[in-house]
Amino acid sequence: MIDYDFWKFWITVANSVGTVLLAVWLFVTNRSRVNTARIDRLEDHTDGRIDKLEDHVNERIVEHDKWLERIEERNKHMPTHEDFKRVHARLDSLSEEYRQLSGEFKGASHTLNLIHEYLLKEGKK
Repeated sequence: MIDYDFWKFWITVANSVGTVLLAVWLFVTNRSRVNTARIDRLEDHTDGRIDKLEDHVNERIVEHDKWLERIEERNKHMPTHEDFKRVHARLDSLSEEYRQLSGEFKGASHTLNLIHEYLLKEGKK
């Protein structure tokens, strides 16, 4: 004969275990779904902020490029190193000529002073 109480007990145990397993599975899947939704919102928010940041950086890069182009255009007309070399060479030659003229004027001044002295001393005699 079939023992209905025995089978009833094991069916109840199996039903309880199945219910607990189902509850755990539902908890895990719902938690996963909630986490996925949070992650999706975070991704959307972060993507929006990154897009704004990229737009701002790109805008600044374009402004910087334009600024560099203006500076390069202005610097095209600036003297080069070779130009400064030529100016320096001309200044060196002018400086040498100035020293030479200065020496000649000192000599002429000395001669003039000698003539002046001679005229003052000899002119009294």
